[in-house]
Amino acid sequence: MTDRFRSARWCVVWLAWLVSTGVWAQGEPSDALWKPLRVMADPGALWQPAQAWAMTQSPSAKRLSHPNQVLGPANSPPHWAGWTVLVDSADQEQWWLSLQSPTQDHSDVWIRRDGGDWVWQAGMDTQAQQGGEGHLFPLWVLERRGAKRLDVLLRTEGPNRVQFPLQLDTPATYMAQHQRLMLVMGAVLAVPLMVVFYGLSLVRSLRHLKLPVFLGMAFCELLAAAWVSGLLNLLWPSLTRIQAAWIGSLAYWLLFVISLHHAQSFLKTAQHHPRTHHVLQTAAWAWWWVVPACVVLSPEWLRALLLYGGSVHAAGMAILAGFHWRAQRTAAHALFTGVWLVYLSSIGVYWAYRWFEWALVITLGVQFVQGALVSALLGLSVCVQVISERRALRQSHSLSQARHRWYAAAHHDLWQPLQSIQLYANALVTAPANQQAGLVTGMRLATASVDDFMNQLRDWSSEKAENGPAPPTVRMHLPDLLTPLVHEFRSLARLRHVVLRHRCASVQVWVHPPAVQRMVRNLLSNALQYTPAGGRVLLGVRRSGPWLWVLCWDNGIGMSPEQARVCFEAFTRADQHRENAQHLGLGLFSVRQLATQHQLPTRLQSWQGKGTVVGFGLPVAQALDTNR
Repeated sequence: MTDRFRSARWCVVWLAWLVSTGVWAQGEPSDALWKPLRVMADPGALWQPAQAWAMTQSPSAKRLSHPNQVLGPANSPPHWAGWTVLVDSADQEQWWLSLQSPTQDHSDVWIRRDGGDWVWQAGMDTQAQQGGEGHLFPLWVLERRGAKRLDVLLRTEGPNRVQFPLQLDTPATYMAQHQRLMLVMGAVLAVPLMVVFYGLSLVRSLRHLKLPVFLGMAFCELLAAAWVSGLLNLLWPSLTRIQAAWIGSLAYWLLFVISLHHAQSFLKTAQHHPRTHHVLQTAAWAWWWVVPACVVLSPEWLRALLLYGGSVHAAGMAILAGFHWRAQRTAAHALFTGVWLVYLSSIGVYWAYRWFEWALVITLGVQFVQGALVSALLGLSVCVQVISERRALRQSHSLSQARHRWYAAAHHDLWQPLQSIQLYANALVTAPANQQAGLVTGMRLATASVDDFMNQLRDWSSEKAENGPAPPTVRMHLPDLLTPLVHEFRSLARLRHVVLRHRCASVQVWVHPPAVQRMVRNLLSNALQYTPAGGRVLLGVRRSGPWLWVLCWDNGIGMSPEQARVCFEAFTRADQHRENAQHLGLGLFSVRQLATQHQLPTRLQSWQGKGTVVGFGLPVAQALDTNR
């Protein structure tokens, strides 16, 4: 939960910074150019500049009531705007006229100096297509050249609604604003680009269709945002505004289509929600066919189709995402819902802009930020899914290894006592009477080893054994606990030609008898396993304060310092001895686990090639000062 709050806090800080830099990027307001504008529609698209000027100066021409007034719906006939600029002698040689509508397809400017002839002005977009620098907006240079009066005509045409967000600035003022806008765009794109590129670096680790689909959606969203902001023309100067519009429209179309297929894959609708799957499939086919049909039959209405269809699409996807998030509240579902809520909010801002006739820069800026947010969320979704899949893969691999080790342990550690039982049973059939007692003792030892191993498996598979409270203890005379165990293992020691001795103080201790017996069995079994023939093993005790240490000494193969550091871990062994190479005993791991469960200290010292001493401490109840 803390990580979620931290992520949300950083998102809020990022958005607040974007808003503040966006306000700063607007810079100082330019002169109110909208006030002198006179606008007329050209129904037949036949006017020449002289006729258009006469019409814009007639009483029937429209005057703007505010800078963002909409003068015609989408796909209106061409509109002309005319106005006069009086040149002051202190003015600079040049002004830069910008139409701050990056998605405006056709716009042309004519200038007349001091009542002379009308001259068409080549825009900087045209120069950019010839190898110059690109710009966010359509831009023209107005040369003064000693004139005292400039008459200006601007003609717009295209599928956009008719507006004239014009600015007339000095080159220095315009470039300052341009640089601030580019800085803001870089700030907006920094996070989504970083997340998307990080997601791209992770895709190689997993081969799932939904991951490249996620990144494809993010790429389409960034491409569409670059179109509506003018960034596409800035970065690719050779593109015309019409070409950029086709690229941006194609990106929106692909985004809608891919998002439906992604929803089917992400929500697994084919398996769990057949009706929803059918609806999404139908919507995908509708997008696949309707948009190409519109391009062929009536391309001028493509943007309107994407606008209205995209609004319905975003609303439907937001509802679908919210429904599934309520049913399954995971981080991936939250991100999926967040994508469409951001999209739906930007659609709401766009419709509010159309209704209230807000400044065009508001809706374009919101759509650009929305594109960045959606791309960031999509890229983050990729990262979350890759990390989740990696975690699941790691857990599956660990589980597979654990199973392999459990099977290996059961095979090697359980097979040996079972084989011993078989050998003892076969020998008992033909053994003389004086040897039968020893063979029965050996069988008891083997069956006790089987029982001990099964108890270990039961405890290792139980979290209670590791995390639960310590079992109750009883007061017991230590020799009564240890002596029978030593007698059991003497038969095995003779079979291995190892001398087994023990020295036990007559001390009363607090113990849990089954646990202590298992610990001692593991110590003796481990010592006999790694002590070669002719060696010695000693089980003894040593008093140290309130503890009585039960220690097992041997002069076996010993361990290196590296092996001693990990010998209490599961499935570790000393492999130097050939006959132990196939042994996966868990003796010392069991000793440490039982000691931890009963809150007992452990001790180990080992010298490679010389032997090992290992044991555990028991709390003393009473010392009787009688040694054996």
